[in-house]
Amino acid sequence: MMWKISSFILLITGLTFSYCTNPGITLRVNQKGLNYANDTGKEILMQQVEDVVVTDISGEKGSLKFNITNMKLENLTIGSSAMKIVPSIGIEISISNSNAAVRSQWHADNGSGSIDGTPVLQLSEVNMTMVFNISRNDTGFPLFSVVNCSVNIPKIDLNLDPKMKEMFMKEYTEKSLQDNITAALNDKLCEGLTTQFTKWAANITSFPGWYNITKYVALNYNLMNPPVFSENSIEINITGLFFATKNGTNLTFVPENFKLENVTNSMLSIGISPEAMRSACQSFNDAQYAASFTHTQLGNIIQNWTGDANFTKPRGRLTVNDCPNFIMNPNGMTVTFLGMIKLLTTTPNEIVHSVVNISVEANVSFTKLCISQNNSNVILTGSVSSNRSVTCYCSSCQGDQKKIDNLLNAVKRICQGNLISYFGNMLQSGLGAPRIPFLNLFNTTCSIRTNFLQIDTENSYNFSSWS
Repeated sequence: MMWKISSFILLITGLTFSYCTNPGITLRVNQKGLNYANDTGKEILMQQVEDVVVTDISGEKGSLKFNITNMKLENLTIGSSAMKIVPSIGIEISISNSNAAVRSQWHADNGSGSIDGTPVLQLSEVNMTMVFNISRNDTGFPLFSVVNCSVNIPKIDLNLDPKMKEMFMKEYTEKSLQDNITAALNDKLCEGLTTQFTKWAANITSFPGWYNITKYVALNYNLMNPPVFSENSIEINITGLFFATKNGTNLTFVPENFKLENVTNSMLSIGISPEAMRSACQSFNDAQYAASFTHTQLGNIIQNWTGDANFTKPRGRLTVNDCPNFIMNPNGMTVTFLGMIKLLTTTPNEIVHSVVNISVEANVSFTKLCISQNNSNVILTGSVSSNRSVTCYCSSCQGDQKKIDNLLNAVKRICQGNLISYFGNMLQSGLGAPRIPFLNLFNTTCSIRTNFLQIDTENSYNFSSWS
């Protein structure tokens, strides 16, 4: 037996990975996930800090007036960094024991003369902390805001040339000048960090709110409500419903509420509702995905039905008429769907001929689902249980009832035995779907819970491919 089965297989299961009140998909980012993001994102963090625009500093004391302009952070080295959850507020990012250079242009005037210089300020043991919050706007887009920012520069070397230093020392002591410049830099760096963060956040909020799973099917990831920040995790509820990018059916999917189980040793937990799976099925169906198959008995079945053997390439094509229903509990998942099998042949002059349409109602159970990932695909594996009920009928068939029954029974045997068995073998071997380019999954486990599927995983990021 030889089969050609397209991505329709994932349509039937609705388990590709991977308006209502409840989320279709829930994400939980644990502290372990933030720790990993902190470890792998240091280069990006350094670049963001070095790109900070530090605005001008002006000062006046006695007869001395001065301006410090064109300041630019360089050669930043981060001693240590951390990301942690601030319950009920947001996320704290901190760097400590860091060093940096600040290129600058100075102009000083004491009324009797002026002097210019370009000293490079050396900052040592710098500590920076920023706390930001994530909320949502009315359309479900994330809104980022800075709650708090602090910078502390314990040590600074101004590196003033002798003439400029002499002018400043007429009004300041060395320590008071350092304290004055440090206090101003603390404020200016926080101001610059906040501005830089706002630019970054604007880039994130410019994302379209959906992710293309394939060329024709996308996932809506808009926020249902603001993320919830607890002591050890961040809970994010997204719309989590799939849709066809062209010619989609305007159906309403209303997920039921569910709560993820606590798995603290994972970086990321994902909960997928039955309605998210149903929307995936509908989207692939709207995109006209279908499963084409061949079988050694199809030629005999078609010949017995038509009485004609003058054809080639006997085959079947399976489409889904309605969204499958998914029933989930810890014992497994049962999928019920209505579909249609169209028997096709090719005439001697290469014209495709539709022989007959047969309606199919199937009820199949799955267990031991698992998700893994290779270099290019997310791989779904699992087992088909003994429950494989199939009913076939043909409302358009006319003529001898015995002949009709023979046709339906023959197709039923193919569906109930060979088709489901073959699908079970494919599922055991692994079904692939395109992975998200910037996210890698490993040490992944799947658990079928009551009314949702939970995926717990370690993950790594490829920030360079995030676009």
